[in-house]
Amino acid sequence: MGAPKLENTNVVVKNASGNLMKIRGKLWCKFEIKGSQTEGYAYVTPHNSLLGLEWIQKNENMCYYLRMMVAEVKADQNDGVEIEEEVP
Repeated sequence: MGAPKLENTNVVVKNASGNLMKIRGKLWCKFEIKGSQTEGYAYVTPHNSLLGLEWIQKNENMCYYLRMMVAEVKADQNDGVEIEEEVP
């Protein structure tokens, strides 16, 4: 069966902590996530379970929940004023 040939890539990938991740290469593939089929590049790393934003955006369900989480991150412009009044 063998393994697919990896293409070289100059892409820089950071994990959630901001640390650089080693990328061994990339390959074009078809994939399915929760019943949604599409295709795109898979970036091969020494680690498991790397799911990038490009793949998430191609899945309607995952994209919906990502937008919902981002929509809930809000800042009240008056928060700083209240803190200044309490702590001079």
